[in-house]
Amino acid sequence: MSATVEALQRARGVAWASLVPVFDHAIVLAREAEHHSDHISMSVQANCPPAYPPLVELLAASGMDPEVSP
Repeated sequence: MSATVEALQRARGVAWASLVPVFDHAIVLAREAEHHSDHISMSVQANCPPAYPPLVELLAASGMDPEVSP
């Protein structure tokens, strides 16, 4: 699992209840981006980093601290 998905999962764990579905959606998008990059990497035999959608990058970088409850 990537650092991005892990960051999203940590943030989801401390997010307001109304934001949990947004984090769930972003996690799915991130996993799809990783799957796509893995597929491309296998096809071209080169390492291709995932291109995450902006929503995924913004939520992963939100810095929601699991030590601080909402």
